[in-house]
Amino acid sequence: MDRVFRLLPVFFILAMGLLLLYPLAALGARFGVWHFKAAFALLGGGAITGLVLLLVTGVALLVAIHRHNDKAKHRAMLVVLVLLVPLGYLVTVGVQASQVPMIHDISTDRDNPPAPVALLARRGADANPLDYSAAVATAQAAAYPDIQPLYLSGEPQQALARAQQAA
Repeated sequence: MDRVFRLLPVFFILAMGLLLLYPLAALGARFGVWHFKAAFALLGGGAITGLVLLLVTGVALLVAIHRHNDKAKHRAMLVVLVLLVPLGYLVTVGVQASQVPMIHDISTDRDNPPAPVALLARRGADANPLDYSAAVATAQAAAYPDIQPLYLSGEPQQALARAQQAA
C-alpha cells in the first residue's frame, strides 16, 4: 500500500488531466479537430480512468485513515475531490440523456419533414443517418409535443423575413 501512497501525486495529476479532458474533447469535436466519435471515445476512456482512479484512491484513503497517515489521507482526499468534478459531470449528463429519446433529429413537421438537401453534400460517409422514420416522429411527439409547424399568412419571402427577425 505504501507504493500506492507514493503514487498519489501521480493520481492527482491524472485527475487534473481529466478535468481538462472533457472540455477539450467537446471543443475538439465542435471545431473539427477530431470526429465526434473520437470525442465520445475520449469521454469513455476518461470515465473508465476516473473510475479506476477513484476506486484505487478510495481504498488508499481508507487505509491511510486506518493507519493514521495524515499526509496520505490528505493527498487521497484531494484526488477524490478533484475526481468528483468530472465524474459528477458525466453522471449529470448521463441522467439528463436518459430522460430524453435517443433521436438526433427534430422536425417541426413530423408528417412531412423537410429533406436535408444542402446538408447531404457537407456530410461524411460515417455521419449519422438522416432518415426521419415513423419511430423518430413518434419519439419526438412523446418527448416534445409542443414542437409543431407554424403556418403564416402571406408570401414565403415575408415569412422568411419574419423568421429571420424573430431569430
